[in-house]
Amino acid sequence: METLLPYLSDLRRKVSGALTALQITSSEVARESPLSEASIDDVFALPNAPPSSLTPQQLFRYAQIVDTALFKSYLVARPGLLGPLCRLDNWCEVSEVEAVLRERGVSQVP
Repeated sequence: METLLPYLSDLRRKVSGALTALQITSSEVARESPLSEASIDDVFALPNAPPSSLTPQQLFRYAQIVDTALFKSYLVARPGLLGPLCRLDNWCEVSEVEAVLRERGVSQVP
């Protein structure tokens, strides 16, 4: 887990940079299908390529996977970092994190 956290954090930074370059924000997430509705085949079909070479749809899905994995990793290894992650513009899968945040008494994230 300790090795995964820096990897995901670095990947998140790269994906965020690519999203910013394309002027895609997390507020646009409502227009896209949730990660929970993606098939396993679709997820595994994502190319193993630098974020800057992905299409906007691939980049969006990639961001969902990375941020949700980072959230779950923080939940296990560093719960104190959940708040800062949630306060950032993020792509966490709402259905995956909403229940956890409610259990922790977080009713609304700014």
